[in-house]
Amino acid sequence: NQPVCYEREDLIDSEKKEIVTIYPAVDPESDIKYVSILTKDISDFRNVENKLFHADKMISLGVLLAGISHEINNPVNSLLLNTQLMSKSWKDIGPILDEHFHERGDFRLGGLLYSEMKNEVPEVLYDIEKSLLGIRQIVSDFKSFSSKDIEMQHEKFDMNKLIEGVVRMTNKL
Repeated sequence: NQPVCYEREDLIDSEKKEIVTIYPAVDPESDIKYVSILTKDISDFRNVENKLFHADKMISLGVLLAGISHEINNPVNSLLLNTQLMSKSWKDIGPILDEHFHERGDFRLGGLLYSEMKNEVPEVLYDIEKSLLGIRQIVSDFKSFSSKDIEMQHEKFDMNKLIEGVVRMTNKL
């Protein structure tokens, strides 16, 4: 004696959704029982609902990426500054170490022979700096991707830069 309501696929078009409500009734004059069935297409409603759900997920992702970006950028910037300082220091101390090497022969520095370290240290510092700049670029790409301030704009842009950014982001995943 209660109405029943449920959602189902449309019987003709399986891409559509509809709500079916069945109302039981009794004709008071003849005591005949019958039902009234109402169907309503809710496809547009479900599509909008799905779009809103996706938009909400994207906003949450943007907020999350902004927080992660901040947390990653702080140590990356610190490491980058220290790596650059170490590179400059190594260049400054190089002539002094070379002179010591020529006067007294090979010696250990940080547990390794100077003759081996001499060319390795600048390469290692360069690789560290290059990696840190790569991390910074990935974080920047994610921040751009998740920016809340994106509006539909009709303006010229560099398609190559866009593709390079997408390739950088997807290559790291």
